Amino acid sequence: MENTIQGHLILIMAPMASGKGVLMSHVTEHHPQVKRLVSCTTRAKRPGEVEGKDYFFISREEFERKTQAGEFMEWAEFSDNLYGTLKSELLAHLSAGHVTINEIDLHGVRNILSLIPREQCTVVYIDAGDWDTLRARALSRAPMSERELTLRHIHYLEETAYKHNADFIISNNDNELESAKRKLSTIVENIISHT
Repeated sequence: MENTIQGHLILIMAPMASGKGVLMSHVTEHHPQVKRLVSCTTRAKRPGEVEGKDYFFISREEFERKTQAGEFMEWAEFSDNLYGTLKSELLAHLSAGHVTINEIDLHGVRNILSLIPREQCTVVYIDAGDWDTLRARALSRAPMSERELTLRHIHYLEETAYKHNADFIISNNDNELESAKRKLSTIVENIISHT
């Protein structure tokens, strides 16, 4: 695979309710040459989400068929839903020399870093506060069961333990969104200028 990669992959990793979706949208709006990967998920579409833009919303059966066929670069089960990055999506962008951005969890980061040359991948961690802050933000957005919150808390602990391995850590606490947007834009501009 390494021979086909000409572009650069930016992986955005962050716990729930960290504002990563807003930051990713800012990048693609202000840097239209950056391609956004669209992942597959079995979770229900949230209000305002668009098929083929935010995710490919597919059934569990379809997801499992794609998994068996080896179509995913990486995939994981998270809060009873499946998420995966299609090889075809990723390789089409990178083989064309595009700078590409993807929102991904720790499991996915580890899988992709084992497959793509490290110098062609940048990991950005969005730090948006402690668990209680993120939990309150998430619950204000959509109801969650105690089981789902427990699973997300486990992921939060794993991801915060990993964050110092990221290439960049951007703070996005309350009242820091504009600063976070500027910092991420600077990182992206630097990558574009060197790709």
